[in-house]
Amino acid sequence: MMKTLIASLSIAALAAPAFAQQPTTTPAKPQTATEETFAKHDTNKDGALSIDEVKTADAKVTTAGFEM
Repeated sequence: MMKTLIASLSIAALAAPAFAQQPTTTPAKPQTATEETFAKHDTNKDGALSIDEVKTADAKVTTAGFEM
């Protein structure tokens, strides 16, 4: 009985580090087409599109249509 207990604990102790290992790098998430388009038009990289950035992308946009 004691030999079985010691053997079980030894195996558990040796296997524990294998379960604790974390991946060394996280794969980069590919950008969607929408994210790529947004990044292309967000020229100052502030995470938002200003009226000037939107007008550059689409000249038909007006300030009245932009500020709803």
